Amino acid sequence: KPKKINLNKVPKNALISKGGRKSAVATAFLWENLTKENYFIINNKPLKEYFFNSQKLLSKVLKPFIVTGKNPSFFAIKIKVSGSGVASQASAVAHSIAVALAAIDVTYKVILRAEGMLTRDARAVQSKSTGLRKSRKSEQFSKR
Repeated sequence: KPKKINLNKVPKNALISKGGRKSAVATAFLWENLTKENYFIINNKPLKEYFFNSQKLLSKVLKPFIVTGKNPSFFAIKIKVSGSGVASQASAVAHSIAVALAAIDVTYKVILRAEGMLTRDARAVQSKSTGLRKSRKSEQFSKR
């Protein structure tokens, strides 16, 4: 019978990678799954429960595995993610997984780079400018 993994403790041989999107930051811990069960834990919740079974968010998170052809059940995955909204967190998780897969194999790195999954999306909210209401919105113009 295979030894059951305690997901609260990450093994020392785990691959650690970070990913980000807007103000969301994800830290992924990947290691070889010794059991037959599927381990994909995000903030101590299963993947589908954390992203409330949204097909769009789940496909975004699993895209690095789909692109590389690697089965996610081959790894035990634990992810800590914080900041921003759920959609940005999904992108941050996908980025951290892509970085981890790129560290595993050079061929994965080439594939993921071609798909643009290793580049952090730099788009973020523009900061408020002085003299304006928001970043671009100004006071109403009065001619007289």
